[in-house]
Amino acid sequence: MSTGNRRAYYRIVMTDGTGNCPTAPRSQSRQAPFPPPGRASRSELRACSRQAFAPSTTQSGIAPEGTIVTLIYGHRGAKGEAPENTLVSFQRCLEHGVRHCELDLHLSRDGELMVIHDPTLKRTTGRRGKVSEQDADELASIDARLGGPGWVQPCPIPRLAELFEKCNFEHWQLEVKSASRVRAARTVTAIQDLVERYELLDRVTVTSSSREVLRALRRLTPRLSRGLVAEYAWLDPVKVANNHGCELLALNWTLCTPERLKKARQTGLQVSVWTVNEPALMRRLADFGVDSLITDFPGLAIATLGKG
Repeated sequence: MSTGNRRAYYRIVMTDGTGNCPTAPRSQSRQAPFPPPGRASRSELRACSRQAFAPSTTQSGIAPEGTIVTLIYGHRGAKGEAPENTLVSFQRCLEHGVRHCELDLHLSRDGELMVIHDPTLKRTTGRRGKVSEQDADELASIDARLGGPGWVQPCPIPRLAELFEKCNFEHWQLEVKSASRVRAARTVTAIQDLVERYELLDRVTVTSSSREVLRALRRLTPRLSRGLVAEYAWLDPVKVANNHGCELLALNWTLCTPERLKKARQTGLQVSVWTVNEPALMRRLADFGVDSLITDFPGLAIATLGKG
């Protein structure tokens, strides 16, 4: 955990939004400290969380009515355990019993959806060039295990179609990076076509931090569930998500305060928090009542929270 994230970790506060939580100070600022050890039991924290945040029922993969279940999503499969965004990474995620995943998409030159985070090949393959400048067949032959956990066998860049065929996830978060208006339109249309072909419309949410992509989703593919990826709070993430007709808000965990979580819930948004790799933070966010958390280590998350 970086120094900045560690500082933010110790600024998260548990509150019911009115100051009535036994561990919460009157101020609900992000800058208030954690309650000192011993001030409240875990059962008291969970009771406060349940009082503050009633579960939403608008998004696929939601908690049963009357309960709060924090679902686990594998980040790029199981990024901390296998080469990210490769078939083996998503298979590892499933091996842990985690049936929800997050991944990144770029269009190949010939219009196929390829699962890779960066717009360029360098970081994960060692090759030069952009994903958009290569055809899908060529991309699918490139080994993408560079920079990740050690792996003996080559791990080619997968097509999204291959993952749909080989990985039976209950829900997919498909993130589309920034794109021009034309490219955004091509990408979201390709996603809808593929999702409909595999009859996964109710099991997919397309997410993005790009306003251009979100506008294209709303304009061209209104049947697809949409989600805003929010890394910074320059603008109110809840307001932006609602302005684009989103059903999901994917928050950088440092932005996840009880006040913001409650506000999101009141507007019908599901809240997914990323990237959460520390067991203590997993438990704390689950106590808050987040709908899901995204982690590089789905095995660790299962061991910590006991559910996938």
